[in-house]
Amino acid sequence: MPENAQDRAAFTYNAAADFFDASPLSFWGYFGRRTIELASLPSGSRVLDVCCGTGVSALPAAEVVGPTGNVMGIDLAKQLLESASSIKNVRPDLYKGFNPWDRIDDPGTLRKILHEGGVPSAKIIAESRLHPIKAAEDWWTIVLGSGYRGTIEQLTLAERQKVKKANLAFIRDEKISSIETNVLYALATKPQTANFE
Repeated sequence: MPENAQDRAAFTYNAAADFFDASPLSFWGYFGRRTIELASLPSGSRVLDVCCGTGVSALPAAEVVGPTGNVMGIDLAKQLLESASSIKNVRPDLYKGFNPWDRIDDPGTLRKILHEGGVPSAKIIAESRLHPIKAAEDWWTIVLGSGYRGTIEQLTLAERQKVKKANLAFIRDEKISSIETNVLYALATKPQTANFE
């Protein structure tokens, strides 16, 4: 696993790319389209999509802004996500007790972070949602198509099998049929101060 956070993020999401658009991860597409709906972009807008992934926000944005608009997508993650507790039992050294997203899990905290970063008037919308899991294997597909993949890639084959078995058993035994996929949308417009053409 690379030492540098940017390299770790690239490693993780490159590894997860083969599952990112799998149907159990369809919540990415929903949230991407929803972001563009909430942005109410006029035709001809210029859009920057940060952490664009496979374009689930950038592509709908391009449709909305049309041929006179411009959409730029960039993708760079700064931290890996916290791993499932089964990782802690198999490889405690890979378990992260701190999830960097914990500090931005409510609108007030996100508003404060954005304000400190020079975005004083962001519109923040919280959406609570449950995403269905039709089978325990859907959960494992979500693991492989998300930030959890970086942790899984560090396990030996035997460790992966043990973690997968524990995850699938938990989903089945607890009869879990959905997971929370809550999101905070943060929308802001940069004042036009320069011509970037």
